[in-house]
Amino acid sequence: MRTRSCSVDLERGQGPLTCPTPPTGEFPVEEFRTCLLEWYNAYKKRHLWRLLWAEHRNPYHIWVSEIMLQQTVIAAMLPVYERFLERFPTVQSVADSTEDELKKTVKGLGYYRRFALLRKGAQKIVEASPPLAVRWPRNYEEWLQIPGVGDYTAAAMSSITCNEAAPVLDGNVIRVLARIFDQRMPANDRSVGTFLKLKSRALIDPFHPGDFNQGMMEIGQTICRPLQPSCHVCPLQNVCLASSRESTHLAPLPKVRKAAVPVKLRVNIIEQAGLIGLFPRGQGAKFLRGTQGFPLSLRKTEGYSLDGYEARLAEGKPLGTFRHHITQHKIEAEVCLLNGSGSQANVPGIRWVEKSQVSDNLMSSLDLKAWRIAHDHL
Repeated sequence: MRTRSCSVDLERGQGPLTCPTPPTGEFPVEEFRTCLLEWYNAYKKRHLWRLLWAEHRNPYHIWVSEIMLQQTVIAAMLPVYERFLERFPTVQSVADSTEDELKKTVKGLGYYRRFALLRKGAQKIVEASPPLAVRWPRNYEEWLQIPGVGDYTAAAMSSITCNEAAPVLDGNVIRVLARIFDQRMPANDRSVGTFLKLKSRALIDPFHPGDFNQGMMEIGQTICRPLQPSCHVCPLQNVCLASSRESTHLAPLPKVRKAAVPVKLRVNIIEQAGLIGLFPRGQGAKFLRGTQGFPLSLRKTEGYSLDGYEARLAEGKPLGTFRHHITQHKIEAEVCLLNGSGSQANVPGIRWVEKSQVSDNLMSSLDLKAWRIAHDHL
């Protein structure tokens, strides 16, 4: 493995090493990189996107995986990833798709706006490419110009596909670094983020940045877990302050959570001549924008109004209730059955589907919960 000496101030990103870690007071940057990379090369998971990248060197495979892993665990993402690549094998196929086609292919993952942005990003990449070729972004800054790509995704893509030393800082990496430097503050505290960003810039291996980033993430996923970390098998134990001080349960502290926001809404199941009405939620919707489902009415001081519009629906027949969470919103939902002849005009863009096809056209778990209640009454 290629290494080099590095004189970097982990506090400022330059100058001599000064970070106070045992046993000598100097942080062993090269030892840290070597231990991490040797562990990653020996124990890394053979995920499909890594195998495809090793074989084809096509950034598309990595990009799709990074978008799918946003707010989604690997176990839930894997089968959808395979299905997605079968349906959309190239960036051109995504650019040529419709939003509905994309969303149906990733049904069940949630957070569907990312796939609308994936389509826009694919179109931007294709439009900027010469005929019969794909010009992919060549560095962190160019990746940031792609719709749906933020700091984390740009760092992951540029380090893996462009070999640029851009460190990632997701929840797993934050936890690993917080324990290495024994930062006993909430993981989402702004000062902790600033501090750890400086650390990560100083630590990232300049010759193997993609493997370094993936190794950091994988240690957080498999060894340095939130509860009961397996310090005895961690390749970074010798340089970890929290491990030496037995304070891993304090570093980092739990995130400061926003107070739950109670929400009351109605899920309107509109029936007409044996058909069920579904409607596209526009960008003005508070919940589940960009998805297709049942019209939602939000409780306001003056009554219930259609989410995203000023229109109101007639009160329907109550069928049941359920609870649901979307981000910090604690939702109490009432499922109501309405007659379409009196409600259709108040729901822009509504379309009618056979009852047997309703489940196949629903993407959000909120809609599916409502349909399970309504189905028993229809």
